[in-house]
Amino acid sequence: MIEIIRAEEKHVTAIGKLWWEFMMFHQNLDHIFTPREGATIGFEENQVRRLMKSEDGMVLVAVDNGKVVGYSLSEIRVPNRVSIVRNMVTSMIRQSRPVTAAEVSAG
Repeated sequence: MIEIIRAEEKHVTAIGKLWWEFMMFHQNLDHIFTPREGATIGFEENQVRRLMKSEDGMVLVAVDNGKVVGYSLSEIRVPNRVSIVRNMVTSMIRQSRPVTAAEVSAG
């Protein structure tokens, strides 16, 4: 039976291996997903462990008979003015209409 639990330090290496498999699959679809040497270590440190320690993050693992078979990384971020404007401009570009100075100022 698969259990969904909070990740612990003992799960980090298994999460890294699943991430590597994910990247290799996507690498075959688009070379932009080709990970650099040492990327797994960076992923484990800069994403998994950081989110495990964060009050605004959570890492869950799916465990089947003691084996990690899936994971989820989540983080809550409060948008800042730059991200709000960037999202607004991106939306307007998709709508193919110019962004006015008033809209940017309103943020």
